[in-house]
Amino acid sequence: MNNLSEPQGLTCSDCGSAIECCQFCDDEDCPKALCFTCVIVATGQEMKQPHTHGG
Repeated sequence: MNNLSEPQGLTCSDCGSAIECCQFCDDEDCPKALCFTCVIVATGQEMKQPHTHGG
């Protein structure tokens, strides 16, 4: 039996994507973790696309 525990991993608190650590604060245990895409949308560097085709 393996005594090492598997890392739990995080999910983005905004979109639900699986991430290794919060891309805003780099904390692996961040309670409000965000993925890179959600960080750049939140900081106004990019806009969310309403449709997959971009229109």
